[in-house]
Amino acid sequence: MSWKVLVILTAMMVITSLSGCINKPEKVVKIVGKKLTFESISEAIEKATDGDVILIGEGTYHEKLKINKTITLKGKGPDRTIIDSEGPGCIIYITADWVNITGIAVTSSGEKTASAGIWIKSNNNTIANNKISGNIENAIYLQTAHWNNITNNEISENKARGIYLYSSSNNTISFNLITGNGEGIYGRYSTNNSIFSNTISSNTLHGIYFTTFSNNNIIRDNVISHNNYGLWIKASQHNLIVSNLIASNQKGIYFCCNGKNNLVYNNIFMNNTEWNAKGYPINQWDNGSSGNYWDDYNGTDADGDGIGDTPYIIGEGNEDRYPLMRPHSS
Repeated sequence: MSWKVLVILTAMMVITSLSGCINKPEKVVKIVGKKLTFESISEAIEKATDGDVILIGEGTYHEKLKINKTITLKGKGPDRTIIDSEGPGCIIYITADWVNITGIAVTSSGEKTASAGIWIKSNNNTIANNKISGNIENAIYLQTAHWNNITNNEISENKARGIYLYSSSNNTISFNLITGNGEGIYGRYSTNNSIFSNTISSNTLHGIYFTTFSNNNIIRDNVISHNNYGLWIKASQHNLIVSNLIASNQKGIYFCCNGKNNLVYNNIFMNNTEWNAKGYPINQWDNGSSGNYWDDYNGTDADGDGIGDTPYIIGEGNEDRYPLMRPHSS
């Protein structure tokens, strides 16, 4: 072998070796601004102080985290930074206010009542751009938690609920993909929450289910499809349901058990297999001038104003007085 060939082969081996080092996932945890690195997220949280940002490197971390400080956890993205507890209980338990979690996948919690991938028991936190999936109970559980922002997450294939609101108010749930769970969003004793611009589909039981004094919530601009029930409102009042696409569910929307005084308008009901709407008679299905689009409405529009000439009958004491002849575009 000539010396030239030997040099070329040696150079190729060195380049290959360096390439392997460069592409190796960086399973390192750092606190921004501090010359500290950690092998675990828990260690970094222990050393952090309020206001710190913890950067979590690429890899799978088998941990359970308790966050009692105002910090940010920032991963490389939910396909690259994964927290997999591989056991029962909660993965991330938040008791501090103003915590931010972004760019992380959270999976494999469960086997305990009310366990969750992320359990929030505090206020003003932001959970954004994460993937929470494969949990035996809930993906995100808010317990007596207020003014939190849950946005732009993929929440999928959790056995119980995607998002569970318990005694939690004034939270914003927006731009999430909530699919393939037992229930999409479940609220109990939860008021004044804003749920908008989510895709809530293919959940086994309900897309959205509010019960037991879950009053004054706003549900708007969501796509709610391919669930058993699109929405079920039970024993809850004064909720606003506006400008949603409620389509291709087994049942569209259902009010029961003192679920009354709710306002429903400018929604699109179409291709729901069994029925579009049923329920308690004391609800309002229009805003006084505009109702909903119903794909099974058979009325006419003689004056061409886009409003049906006769009401859409939902049941005894339940009617949309101003059914839309065409789907409403907001």
